[in-house]
Amino acid sequence: MLYNLINFNSWAQFFAFWVYFTLFDITIFMLIANFYINGYLKKKGDVKDMVTDAQKRAAAKYDKSHTKGVYIKLNKTTDADILERLQEVGNVQGYIKELIRKDIC
Repeated sequence: MLYNLINFNSWAQFFAFWVYFTLFDITIFMLIANFYINGYLKKKGDVKDMVTDAQKRAAAKYDKSHTKGVYIKLNKTTDADILERLQEVGNVQGYIKELIRKDIC
């Protein structure tokens, strides 16, 4: 037992030693967790780490030449019914495309 290995003079000394090192362990754990949460440490195999700069450039080049972004601004008060419906739909982009294609035909 740890109490016998270090030869404390009393249980109070052993308890103080145990509390100190337990708090030290918790502090180290919290520091490591904070570093991970803030992005300083990465888990091995994170998907974000697997994309190279060349892949990012290729994706941006493809998007620039093959896609067009459309933005719509909705008022929270006057367009509340539209916003509510869009929240109910799982795929907003697909839903809007479907409505437009139905209108075209």
